[in-house]
Amino acid sequence: QAEAHGGQMRQGRRSSSAELEISYQAEGRAIHKKMPVSTSYMKSISNDDSLTVDTVQVTYLKADPEKAIIVGGTPDTSWNLWIGLVVTAIGWIGGGMFVMNSMSGESGSSGSGASRKKKSTKTKRPRPVEDE
Repeated sequence: QAEAHGGQMRQGRRSSSAELEISYQAEGRAIHKKMPVSTSYMKSISNDDSLTVDTVQVTYLKADPEKAIIVGGTPDTSWNLWIGLVVTAIGWIGGGMFVMNSMSGESGSSGSGASRKKKSTKTKRPRPVEDE
């Protein structure tokens, strides 16, 4: 359990964000920090100007108690992971296609030239006919 001291919600033109100030005891240490929370969670634990709860549930890493999440309140950023994976895949595919295309272009221009002979585009002019 962590004590909730206060929070703040910011509303922008395109997005909103929320932050909760908490303190908790972990591994013999007192930790006090501000943590981002989802706006829906902040609305659920507050009214317009104050918090409606005194405590929130926190889970932390024993090896590093500073790394914690508020249960049910930490913003879901998994969509950022999916966007990153898709952009990476597009980059790899596009890069691979570029490399494959450039390699196939080089193979046609290198070598002895025996496999490809260019046709001459010159046309022969007819010889002028001389009258006798």
